[in-house]
Amino acid sequence: MSQIYKRGDTWWIDYFFNGRRIRESSKSTVKSVAKQLLHLREGEIAQGVIPSVYFKRTTFEDLEKLILEDYRDQGRKSLDRLNFSLNKLREFFLGYMAINITTGRVTKYKEKRRSEGVTDSTINLELAALKRMFKLGSICTPPKVARIPHIPMGKAGKPREGFFEDEDFLAVVKALPMHLKFLAIFAHRSGWRKLHVMRLKWEQVDFEFGIVHPDPEHSKIKKCGSAPMDSMLRKILTIQKQRWERSGKRCDWVFPNENGTDRNKDFRKAWQSACERAGIGKRHFHDLRRTAVRDMVRSGIDQTVVMKISGHQTRSIFDRYNIVNNDDLTDAARKRDAHEKERKRNRQKRGFRRKF
Repeated sequence: MSQIYKRGDTWWIDYFFNGRRIRESSKSTVKSVAKQLLHLREGEIAQGVIPSVYFKRTTFEDLEKLILEDYRDQGRKSLDRLNFSLNKLREFFLGYMAINITTGRVTKYKEKRRSEGVTDSTINLELAALKRMFKLGSICTPPKVARIPHIPMGKAGKPREGFFEDEDFLAVVKALPMHLKFLAIFAHRSGWRKLHVMRLKWEQVDFEFGIVHPDPEHSKIKKCGSAPMDSMLRKILTIQKQRWERSGKRCDWVFPNENGTDRNKDFRKAWQSACERAGIGKRHFHDLRRTAVRDMVRSGIDQTVVMKISGHQTRSIFDRYNIVNNDDLTDAARKRDAHEKERKRNRQKRGFRRKF
C-alpha cells in the first residue's frame, strides 16, 4: 500500500518494490511534490523499470567492490595494476555517488592527472577501470547504475621502442648485484617477460634436451614460448645450478633473491640504480624483451620461431617489438647497393649494358 507521510517538516513517500518496502524523502515541505514523486515511482514500477532511487544509493566504493570481485573470480594476472589504478581513482572519486560521476567530472579527473605529469596512456588504464566498474554495475542483479556515463579516453601514446645495444647491456650487467646478473642475461637472451624469468623453477629447465619451459600459470596469457638453450644460456644455468648446489641451500627458484631462500619479487630500485651507474639513464627491464626479439630476427632466425620463443601470439604486437634503428636503415641501404652491383655484374656477363 503506497502512501505519503510527514516527518518533521518534510514529506516522505512509502511504497513497495519486489516485496521490499522503500521509504524515500521528497526533500520538500510541499505535499504535492511528494505526491508527484510517488506517482513517478509507481509509474516506473508499472513499466517494469527499477525505481531510480536504487541507483541514487550506489557509491564509488560499491562499484569498486564489483571490479575487484570480478578480477579475483576471473583470476586476472593484472590485479596489482588494477589496484594501482583504483588508488588513483579513489583519491578523486571517494565519497561520490555513482550518479554524480559524470563526463564533466571525468574530464576534471583527466586534467588533474595530466597536471601531475602523468601520460595519457596511464590515464587511459585508469579510465578503462572506471568504465569497467560502471559496466559491471549495469549488468549485475539488481543493477546498481541506470546508465554508463560517456568516459572520453585520451590519445594513446606511442608504444615504447627502447632496446639495449651490446655495450649498454654489458655496462648494466656489470653494475647489477650478483644475484641479478644472470637473471638479466637470461631475459636478454630469451626475450621472456620479467615475471616469467623471476618465477622460473629448476623443474622447468631440461638440460638433456636443452629447453627451458615457462610456467603457463604465471603467464600473462596461458600460451607462452619455450627458450632453447644456446651456449650462453646453458653456461649461466649450469653455473647457477652448481652455485646453489655448493651452497647447500634448498631453493626451487633458478634466480633466487640475495639470500638464496626465495624468488626475487621487486628489484626496480636495484635495476634503476644499475642503469644510472652504467651511465645510460632511465631504462626499463622490459627493453630486454624488445632487444631479444630484435637480436633473434637479426640473427636470421625465422620470425615465426622467434614468436614461439618469446611467447608473442599476434603479429601486430610482435612487430612492435621488432625495433628498427638507424643502423638497420643504413645496413638496408648497403644491402640494396650490393644487390644492384650484383645485378649489374650479371647483366654485363650477359652482354647487356644499361644506358642510365
